[in-house]
Amino acid sequence: MGNIKAKTHLEKLGFSETDKKSPKHDAIQTWVYENIKQIVSETVMKNSSEPYEIIGTKWEHQIIHQSGYVRMIVGYIDIMVHLKGTFYDKNSDFSMPNKQIFIEVKTEIPSLGEAVK
Repeated sequence: MGNIKAKTHLEKLGFSETDKKSPKHDAIQTWVYENIKQIVSETVMKNSSEPYEIIGTKWEHQIIHQSGYVRMIVGYIDIMVHLKGTFYDKNSDFSMPNKQIFIEVKTEIPSLGEAVK
């Protein structure tokens, strides 16, 4: 039997995601999904006085790099949250009607470098 081919660009570069095969990862991801309103309000939207609503939550969201007509799957984010509201850029007068938040679940983080690789 041959080796399974890499599905994403990161896997092709040698970065495999062994954490996803753990039942602990599944339990954390399920908890995050079930408690997403609390997580968003206590983290990303903690200091915002503007109203917002969660209009979508998606598991295993594809991150795609596109250059011209070429599209490549770079990897997957464990949970993507789509918010609707008015979101202001602190450094300008620019505002956006929607915002996406990406959450990556880890069962353990051996070092900060490992988390951001």
